[in-house]
Amino acid sequence: MIVMLISFVLDGVFSNILKAPFLPLFSIVSLVVMENYKKSEKNYLINCSILGLLYDLVYTNTLFLNSLSFLLIGFIIMFCFHFLTHRLDIELLGTTLSIVLFRTFSFLTYKMFYNTPSHLLLPSIYNSIIVNLIYCILIYLLVKKIKLHK
Repeated sequence: MIVMLISFVLDGVFSNILKAPFLPLFSIVSLVVMENYKKSEKNYLINCSILGLLYDLVYTNTLFLNSLSFLLIGFIIMFCFHFLTHRLDIELLGTTLSIVLFRTFSFLTYKMFYNTPSHLLLPSIYNSIIVNLIYCILIYLLVKKIKLHK
């Protein structure tokens, strides 16, 4: 949970430092990387929901939208990693899938309530992927190194 909270804080810091086209979603990346280190599925999903709720309250002011998104992404990540091993290339694939799912779910939700142009979806996805894959590599190697030394 500590890595998830650090990623949550870094979302706010880097969203002020990095400007478009780099859109950080470090909290989503932390869901992917930390799935390997979960103590139980129930605790992992609770952590996903809490992180989503914090994201709602601090960054987006949309109550329970991101809680649901993070929970759904947590379920999908657990399902995928039930069949796959935790290697860096698979983590990068999981991060990419999670970003695509999060951006698509957010876009469809906004599309239901606001007149959002459809051509904005793809740029939001590929602009998010670059910086988040770099963060995924860093956090994966850092967490793996910390866990090996314990």
